[in-house]
Amino acid sequence: MNVATRLPHDPSSVAEARHAVDGLDTALDDETIATVRLLVSELVTNSVRHGLPDESGHIELFVSATRESVRVEVLDAGAGFAPRARVEGQDAGSGWGLHLLEVLSHRWGSEHHRGTRIWFEIDKPPVAAET
Repeated sequence: MNVATRLPHDPSSVAEARHAVDGLDTALDDETIATVRLLVSELVTNSVRHGLPDESGHIELFVSATRESVRVEVLDAGAGFAPRARVEGQDAGSGWGLHLLEVLSHRWGSEHHRGTRIWFEIDKPPVAAET
């Protein structure tokens, strides 16, 4: 399954992005789909708060699911940032998105070429053999 959508650079896009992955419900277990939705919400929230819209006023969301993994990418026109770990004393109400990516995804990264692309991958759990 693949999803490619353009979202308005607006807080309402967070819910729209979560719904964009609804088609994965049949391909993923409940825990994995919940993790994907949470991380999609975090990435789109960060893009709306800290990124810039593209020339048409949008951010982009790409989702690709294979038998082995799910990859999500969020693109905006922002200049990017240097990922930093949370530190003691940091504002408790912000800065959790990258921390959650680190803890909940199997791989993630950022690329800065003509904007910012933040991505993550989650491996699908193996299907238990029926006995």
